[in-house]
Amino acid sequence: MLTRLEVKNFALIRDVGLDFSPGLNILTGETGAGKSIILGALKLLLGERAATENIRAGSESSLIQGIFSLPGESSLDEELAELGLGEEGEVIISREVNRQGRNLCRLNGLVIPLSLVKMMGRHLIDFHGQHEHQSLLDPGQHLRVLDLLCGHQVEPLKEDLKQRYRRFQEIAAQAADLTLDERERARKLDLLTFQIREIDSAALKEGEEADLKRRLSLLANAETLARKSLEAYSELAVSGGRESLLDRLQGVVASLEEGSRLDEGLARHGETLLGAAEILQDAARELRVYSDGIQSDPLELADVEKRIAEIEKLKKKYGNSIAEILGYAGEIAAEKEKLETAEETLAGLMREKADLEKTLTGIGRRLSELRQAMARDVEEAMGKHLKDLAMENALFKIKFLPREISAQGSDTVEFLFSANAGEPEKPLQKIVSGGELSRIMLALKNILAQWQWVPTLIFDELDAGIGGRTVQFVGEKVLNLAKNHQVICITHWPQIAALSHRHFSISKEFKDQRTVTTVREVKGEERVREIGRMLDGGEKGSLDHARTILERAEEHRSK
Repeated sequence: MLTRLEVKNFALIRDVGLDFSPGLNILTGETGAGKSIILGALKLLLGERAATENIRAGSESSLIQGIFSLPGESSLDEELAELGLGEEGEVIISREVNRQGRNLCRLNGLVIPLSLVKMMGRHLIDFHGQHEHQSLLDPGQHLRVLDLLCGHQVEPLKEDLKQRYRRFQEIAAQAADLTLDERERARKLDLLTFQIREIDSAALKEGEEADLKRRLSLLANAETLARKSLEAYSELAVSGGRESLLDRLQGVVASLEEGSRLDEGLARHGETLLGAAEILQDAARELRVYSDGIQSDPLELADVEKRIAEIEKLKKKYGNSIAEILGYAGEIAAEKEKLETAEETLAGLMREKADLEKTLTGIGRRLSELRQAMARDVEEAMGKHLKDLAMENALFKIKFLPREISAQGSDTVEFLFSANAGEPEKPLQKIVSGGELSRIMLALKNILAQWQWVPTLIFDELDAGIGGRTVQFVGEKVLNLAKNHQVICITHWPQIAALSHRHFSISKEFKDQRTVTTVREVKGEERVREIGRMLDGGEKGSLDHARTILERAEEHRSK
């Protein structure tokens, strides 16, 4: 349960701390005092979207912290242990939001992601407010509500159904891809066969294109290359009536050899130039071989140009490079094989689909039987709860209509209601009043509490739209929930507030030129005055009445 909530710089709150107790905790105050701010802060703490405009004016950030004690053998305890977080029996969650929109969530001092906070919130607190009211008016939500009422009985079947239905959809999609008429299949096979044959006949090789372009350049410029290489050879080795470069270099080497007889220091220069001469001789020989080897070959040139044109043609059709063309060839070969074996594959898929349909139908039938059995129990329990809530003649029915199997089963569910004896049940959203809706939701919450264990239940103005004796009945139902759950409830009714185990009064004050929301626990005479205020402003007569209400409430709590 929630043992303490601390709120700093949130909306009109500067710094508030509330210590909640087991049982029924009530929040009261004038309209606009800030009761819903407390619940807004708690929702923010447990993962609701943050809005920077909720940061108190003049502050850079809001901080909300909650301390929760966990029941023995809590499922949340186990999940936190698996994650290596938290200590058994208690968790401290905090969330800080700054004006830059940055969120910082902590669990027992360790930074955690918001997704983990949301997961924990579902285990810790069940919020009930106008949104939940509206879910009763939406027939699309009624199956979800019924499954919640069914508890854990339906979960294994629903998960099994979900997984199998996903496979069923996959098969349907695969079968649709394979389902072509014979003419379309033949046309596609012809096209793929032609493309594969065209690519295969080209006998493409990776790297071939670069080699071809180099060969093309050589053949197209053969005469120029032969002339230039021969000119270089002539400069190096052929005199032609003048000294060649090698002749002159050899003369320099001879001069250095003579000089080295006078100074040995010249010898190393001679050796260096002698090595250079040998290199030039090798280069000259290679240039001569290169020049002699180049020949103009118009036929080979035409062949190379033809091959390059063939590759370019294939590139325009099948890819930007030989590698892409070969990759495409592999893809269409696989597609061709798929089409050739389509009938056999389709037959196998249809057999699997038929088997799955039978299985899904069986699971859907068992799920529907569980739901219908639980629906009868819910209708009976709702009758008792509604009678306790001063709706003696009310009837609540759950209508089932078959539907095509889906991931949710084969049921369509709608809640029907009749408030008066002899009147037929009609869809809930067409006839129910605000006060009736509040009582129906409270009755459902009482049933749901038997099946789903969330330690803390929060009601935001559950008593809206009711009055008279009904208020007392609603209060007693809330008190009944508080026997096994912690309940935190906002109310405007003194009869409900008087039933609380802990009572907080919320008010607005003007301090230091600022409006602030303050919260204080009221006890003893202060609580009498708060109940009196709720009655008619706290006059003497109302205080006496308040004491009477509190005495009666004590009797109810002690039962």
